[in-house]
Amino acid sequence: MAKIHLDLDDGPKDDPDFYLVAHVDKVDRMREAYIACIRICPMWSQLYNGPEGKKGVSKDNGFLYKKNDKGEWRLVLPNTFDMNGKNYLEDPIKEAHDATAHGGVEKTLKWLTDIFICQPFSRLVKV
Repeated sequence: MAKIHLDLDDGPKDDPDFYLVAHVDKVDRMREAYIACIRICPMWSQLYNGPEGKKGVSKDNGFLYKKNDKGEWRLVLPNTFDMNGKNYLEDPIKEAHDATAHGGVEKTLKWLTDIFICQPFSRLVKV
């Protein structure tokens, strides 16, 4: 996420999730919405609600992280991340679209999947 759009302080250069997590923490009740959504998400609820220590999965400050195919930690976004009628999955999609200079579906999806793990991106990006 671009810190310019989110009005955040500088974060660690090696943590691609810093800006999104900081943004979620700054917005009133968004963190709680993330936790509520991930707990009931059909795709991720078992991992989130399950016992700690499963290989390739970690929870930190209420956020779920999973290693991708390259062994890199990625923030898991719930399949539905709605609060007060707003779908918060649209924010990273818009950011990716802008970051790729409106490069189309493939570049936008690549940017998103390099940073996050989320199933509906491919469906939502095409909309």
